[in-house]
Amino acid sequence: MQKVEIYVKSNTESPDLPFATVGNAVWSDKNFDGTTFRNGDSIPEYVGSDAGWDALTTPAWCYVDNDSANGDVYGKLYNFYAVSDPRGIAPKGWRVSTLDDWNSLVSFASESIAALKTKSASLWDTAGDDSYGLAILPSAYRGPGGGFGNLDGTNGSYWTSTSHDSSDANAVSYDEGYDDIFFTTFSNSEGGAIRLVRNEGHTKLDLYDDEVIELTENIKDFKDISKV
Repeated sequence: MQKVEIYVKSNTESPDLPFATVGNAVWSDKNFDGTTFRNGDSIPEYVGSDAGWDALTTPAWCYVDNDSANGDVYGKLYNFYAVSDPRGIAPKGWRVSTLDDWNSLVSFASESIAALKTKSASLWDTAGDDSYGLAILPSAYRGPGGGFGNLDGTNGSYWTSTSHDSSDANAVSYDEGYDDIFFTTFSNSEGGAIRLVRNEGHTKLDLYDDEVIELTENIKDFKDISKV
């Protein structure tokens, strides 16, 4: 009896999140606003002082300007301890955008105008044209010392999942008056928004040649089936 390996490309494990396609990547088109890790553990909300936020060495999130009314628009800000926690902050099938993801986005959108083409057409002091439906928002940030910065529609700062060193991580910044995206680093204790990118992978099925695959509604989203 001969064993056959079949690779099935599928995204059935990915939650149905609103998305935008930029180049070959599928991005969430809203800022992340999750409150649990993938295993169900809670990510604590921090509502204390600026200094208290700055002193944290554990995962936390907050609303922009500590105002829950901002949550529906801007999602949440997270420290890097939440982003990098091994329990996984992104839903299954998705990841926090990496430094490589952002570099690919910039290359596809054209470096000098990448911010202009990916900023939302509203909320910014100077709106973008949102060419791809990504709708990057001026969700501000929580900077050194724990204070909120640029709450006036002039900045959006986003984590990557890529560490820079033991105390800092790579991030990107959209700044008023510039049509390009700035690559920078934030300390792990600072607060930034998150955009997700969908994982694209293959599931390996080991079957024998006398077995029959019956396609049912349970696998209706499977595609690109091929024997290797």
